[in-house]
Amino acid sequence: MLTVVLSYLSLLKLKIKIMKLLIIMTVTFLSGFIVQPNLKLKGTYKVSYDKGLQGYQIEFNDSIYIKRMPDAVTYKGTVSYGKYKIIIRQNAQDNPIEIDNRSVGKDTLLFITKSKSDLSLNMNRGKMIKMK
Repeated sequence: MLTVVLSYLSLLKLKIKIMKLLIIMTVTFLSGFIVQPNLKLKGTYKVSYDKGLQGYQIEFNDSIYIKRMPDAVTYKGTVSYGKYKIIIRQNAQDNPIEIDNRSVGKDTLLFITKSKSDLSLNMNRGKMIKMK
């Protein structure tokens, strides 16, 4: 009788350990679905295109940017933050620049310039390198 009770208790302890492990695994898995704070672009970046077009500097401050061309001309525009991508646009007549949200916070941001008339058409590619 004593061995039966002891084996039952050890089996109960094993079930409790398994349940704790399952709870920890479930909480860890579900914590990945919690909405994380949306990072904003801040700082100065040097823009260079893959096709050898003229580069420039761009300074981000939350939802606005200032683009400084090498000939000292500056442009201001807006930054729109979406769920998966960031869109940089000066006005409706300008080709938008699209950045993947997952690259925010890194020193190098890859971007794609889209066509203003057909957003599925990629006009150019390049990278923005953070300046220290």
